[in-house]
Amino acid sequence: MGLLCMRDISTDPFKQSLASITLTAEQRILIEERYIRLLLESHRKCRTISHLYHTTRCITTIGSIIVPALLSIQYTNGAPFSAFTQYVYWTTWFISLLVTVSNGILTLFKFDKKYYMMFVSYEQLKTEGWQFLALTGRYTGSEKDKTNTHDAQFRFFCKTIEKLWMRLMEEEYVKIQDVDKSTALQNQCQGQIQGYIPSLVDINRTPEKDDTMTKLAALLTSGSARRQQKPGAEIEEPLISSDDACNEKGANNTKNTPTTITIE
Repeated sequence: MGLLCMRDISTDPFKQSLASITLTAEQRILIEERYIRLLLESHRKCRTISHLYHTTRCITTIGSIIVPALLSIQYTNGAPFSAFTQYVYWTTWFISLLVTVSNGILTLFKFDKKYYMMFVSYEQLKTEGWQFLALTGRYTGSEKDKTNTHDAQFRFFCKTIEKLWMRLMEEEYVKIQDVDKSTALQNQCQGQIQGYIPSLVDINRTPEKDDTMTKLAALLTSGSARRQQKPGAEIEEPLISSDDACNEKGANNTKNTPTTITIE
């Protein structure tokens, strides 16, 4: 995509096709002075951003590969202060600095976002022009309404071109800045929330209050366990031997009998 933008553009084929369609002299002047100028301006921006984007990306990518390779051969001759070691050291330092600066420029000016945005807008402008000349796409019109002519579609074509250009300007100068501001505001809000929540948790917290809350939780747990047992239920105690029964009650019954307690 970048190689296409870096080539010089020629508007001669478009001008030749424009001369073969039916338009008034004023309409031809408007197309040449407005549409073709916008097309050339878009191509110029696309080519500039393409050079900057590919240059910074190549420096960052290639430098990131060369630096580890130089570090691995820095002390191969065994002498830490030899001329070769010093040469490799300063070469590595310079490449590392160049990679850092290149990556910083790429991130600061957002060449990656502008590159794709400019290229898509440039291709849209070219597509709209050729669709208008061929009366295809949105410029097809209808034979019944007699709108399938260049003269009938001229105003719609001018309106579409201006909308595309204004959208390009908004995306280039407004939306990128708005995204940066919204991201910074979101990070700031998250930091404030993360710093505010611990203060809510630790506020007025003392060991006495912790012990009180522990006792209260245990009391609530025991109360809920007792509420789960229905009133009037019979609790069967373990069986006792006949000897124990005789000693405690003075009875002569040798059978084991259960004793029940009723909770009212």
